[in-house]
Amino acid sequence: METMMGRALGDLARLASEKWYALMALLGFCILAWVMVVGTPHDDLLIALIAGCMAAFGSAEGETRTFRDRLRGGFGQVLKTRTPVRSLTPLGAFLYALAAVLGIWAIGRAIFGG
Repeated sequence: METMMGRALGDLARLASEKWYALMALLGFCILAWVMVVGTPHDDLLIALIAGCMAAFGSAEGETRTFRDRLRGGFGQVLKTRTPVRSLTPLGAFLYALAAVLGIWAIGRAIFGG
């Protein structure tokens, strides 16, 4: 027997497993906005670089993920499944490159200081 709370947690877990990249991009944008508006007592540039890397990578994942409906059948049954498929677009490639540059810059700033 399943409770309402169990169903809600199951739905939340399924959403997080399917759309983790959107949540990462949203969190990155929120941290970036916080650092730009309010600031932190720590290295603001390092935190902004990490947040920008999160936002760029999450947005690139969202840009390159598409879904394809497949029909599978056997023994008189037809089953429709939805599978994720990658499609690298110019915008997705740019966002991946931006995330890589920001990540390397953040690692360099963390190791060597600024």
